[in-house]
Amino acid sequence: MRNNARGATSPQAKQVDTRTEIEKKIDQLKEDIKELQAQRRELIGDNSEEAELQRKVLDHQITMLNTQLISLLKIQKEAQK
Repeated sequence: MRNNARGATSPQAKQVDTRTEIEKKIDQLKEDIKELQAQRRELIGDNSEEAELQRKVLDHQITMLNTQLISLLKIQKEAQK
């Protein structure tokens, strides 16, 4: 018998998420940045042209996400005033 992950409910799923949309987006951006950074770390030691190109793409994506994160943090700070 296979377990269906969608059918199971975890204790966390029952909790109500009280975060604002901005907070949710901030958390998602942070997770995305961590994932990209992990992908970049996997390329350490690979000196191929393909790896170099992939590092540049990842760096660009991380930069874009960091810019979005900073903007959302500024919006959040202004909203708290």
